[in-house]
Amino acid sequence: MAKELRFNYARYRPVRSRPHGQGAFHDFALAAGLAAKPGPRTRLSRKGKSMEWERIEANWQHYKVLARVRWAKLSEEALDVVAGRREALASAIHEAYGVSTGMAQMQLESWQGQQEPPPAAEPAAA
Repeated sequence: MAKELRFNYARYRPVRSRPHGQGAFHDFALAAGLAAKPGPRTRLSRKGKSMEWERIEANWQHYKVLARVRWAKLSEEALDVVAGRREALASAIHEAYGVSTGMAQMQLESWQGQQEPPPAAEPAAA
């Protein structure tokens, strides 16, 4: 691995204007082939559109478990009180983790974009 890095270092060229948070190592990683070049930023999930919050609220019993996995500091009772309301969940994240409300909203938006519809219930066998 170290031999490959030395070989690829010759292709390293620093970039003067780079997006915030991407330093010189990011340039080197791109040149060395260690990281894929980022594409345009979109708010779409893997399957297309981001899930609407109304669907999450309607199926809150399913998504409550996934929210508990994502935010382990939130208790079962706190998630029951949230009852699928986006603002209440953001407020609970803000209080439990001590992050700003903007950061809680960002985490919530990211989580929402990763969600997929719950599996359809299988019909009962006759």
